[in-house]
Parts: sequence; C-alpha cells; structure tokens
Amino acid sequence: MLDGATYRANRLAWLYTYGSLPQFVDHEDNNPWNDRIENLREASRQQNRANSVSSNILGLKGVYRHGNKFKARINYEGKLIYLGLFATKEEASAAYKAAATHLFGEFANE
Repeated sequence: MLDGATYRANRLAWLYTYGSLPQFVDHEDNNPWNDRIENLREASRQQNRANSVSSNILGLKGVYRHGNKFKARINYEGKLIYLGLFATKEEASAAYKAAATHLFGEFANE
C-alpha cells in the first residue's frame, strides 16, 4: 500500500527504482512472480496483453479450430483482425506470429 491505495509489487518496484508509477508494467519473461527490475518494462495495456501467453485449448495464441481447418486472428487497438484460414495449426500460428511481430515488436509473444 502507498498513501492508502493498494498497488502491485511490480509497479512499486518500478516507482522505487525510476521514480514514476506507470499504469502498466510488463514482465518480459511472463513470470508474474519475477519482479526483478531487469525483468520489468513500462508498457501500455495493449503491449502488456500482447506479451501474455495463450490460454486457448490449442495452446497457440491467436489460433482457433474452424471445422477441419484453423483460423488465425489478432486483436489490435480493440479490433479483431482476421488473418486467414489454414490447413494446419502450425500455418495459422505462423501467420499470427508474423502479425504479432509486425504490430507489437518487442512485446510480441507467440
């Protein structure tokens, strides 16, 4: 807590080290328990979400089953962008990875 408000430890570590309190702090290695300052970077909400890991049943971010094919899509600036329909989940994943790298740069997490 700081001045009666509760903050995440990573944000307080950032404040202590750099003197500012960003709205979002991203864990580069995706480990929410690793609050070493070398692992933290200031981020926007979109950048933080871009660096998240997949939680879908295929285990591939942005890839979904569509009948006997695989659909790839990515969320960018609140818009869902359709990347195509592919014969294999690997092809769909490659399309997602290419789009994520293009749109999110260093924050892209495939």
